[in-house]
Amino acid sequence: LRRVREAVVSTQSTGEEYALDGARILFRVLDDGDVIGELMIPIDWDVLDGETEWFDLQDQRDWSISGALHVRVRYTNPTTLHVNVASAEGLCGKDKDKLSDPYVRVTLAGKYPVKTTKVIKNTVNPVWSETFDFAIPVQLLQTATILLAVYNKNVLESDDFLGEARISLAEFKHFHEIDNWFPLADLKHVARHRSEWSKGAVEQELREALVAHIACRSPKYNLNNTNNKDRVI
Repeated sequence: LRRVREAVVSTQSTGEEYALDGARILFRVLDDGDVIGELMIPIDWDVLDGETEWFDLQDQRDWSISGALHVRVRYTNPTTLHVNVASAEGLCGKDKDKLSDPYVRVTLAGKYPVKTTKVIKNTVNPVWSETFDFAIPVQLLQTATILLAVYNKNVLESDDFLGEARISLAEFKHFHEIDNWFPLADLKHVARHRSEWSKGAVEQELREALVAHIACRSPKYNLNNTNNKDRVI
């Protein structure tokens, strides 16, 4: 990074600072041609102090993917998770007019159905306001991950992938709600994502088996009890 700063300072001294205003530098680390990580750093004149700084490498991503997804999540006892796909902003335009026909596929990691929003024509800022319900017991709620993938609808060709968002419910409390914007990412590392999803599915199946076993053997025992005492649910 010291070399980068020296190059920037040199450019600044020639009176060409405007050319780098808002620019970013992409660093990519390779091992025999294979990308093992990358880093995108914005050029900020205020922080170019000449000091060396360490940055964590990130997974390789498709920088043509852009935008964010507005999602609301709430839970209704005893078994219903409500996922509201509200809208998106700043999607990549795939058509000739730089617009898209976006829709969203929604599911949970594991053995859950895939649900799909309607297609919104000619926009990169679609509004869906559609809610999808998934049956999941409260005991398993914090093991779940919501998967949302955005696509551009095509007629004669396969649909274009516009990015995905993953919402972990590990810290989610069933009496609270999630109402947030989630940046869209890419699927460069499909195998790694599938491995994580499979791991989550296996963990969830084991926990479901444990819940079923305890419900059969000790129907009055509450898994959420932290006092190590039986408690009637």
